Amino acid sequence: MEINVGGIKSIIYGLDNLNKQPKRDLAIVFILHGRGESQDGIRQRLIATKCVSVANESDKRTRNLIAVTFDQRNHGSRHLSDLQNQGWPKNPNHLFDMFSIQQGTSRDVSYLIDYLPSFLFPNNEQNVVDFGCVGSSLGGHATWMALRQDERISVGAPLIACADYLSLMQPRARKHNVDLNPPETFKQLIKKYDPMASLASSTDVWKGKKIMALSGSDDKISE
Repeated sequence: MEINVGGIKSIIYGLDNLNKQPKRDLAIVFILHGRGESQDGIRQRLIATKCVSVANESDKRTRNLIAVTFDQRNHGSRHLSDLQNQGWPKNPNHLFDMFSIQQGTSRDVSYLIDYLPSFLFPNNEQNVVDFGCVGSSLGGHATWMALRQDERISVGAPLIACADYLSLMQPRARKHNVDLNPPETFKQLIKKYDPMASLASSTDVWKGKKIMALSGSDDKISE
């Protein structure tokens, strides 16, 4: 099912199956794609479909599940500029573009958490009690940020992702002889929103969250 939530095109997986399942509380998991991909990609469809099918087949489940995909900023249906999705040396603003997309996507997750239950269940047909987030590469970075900023997200799976933005970008900068010296305004954004940079002031936000971080190989698109 495709739905427009305040201008964000979202695809919902598993919604039609809810009527076939025993009545339970509902969890929603967001599937975030990588850089240069879109929610229409085969990987996103497979992950979303698999999440729902595995949840429905489990004898131990206490909640039903639906999965949601949407296009990250400047991707898919929201694409505006090829350059801003490029890295160094083609894109001199790579440092700012990637962080703003990641942070913006994490805000979009929170936005959809706010509004999706009302759009999908206007007559209180389901009781949504929990949220999760799964993402790979660019989507994995955004998953870390979403986990950090929204207490309603209790489960996350960042894949081939990093919770420390500057550590992620420093090797890229060295490879392309870029002087990584951002303005103070950007440093303050890092300090405020980056999961590792803000850890000292945000330890409580991680309590009780279940996180599976998988990085079994290099992310070639990051080079």
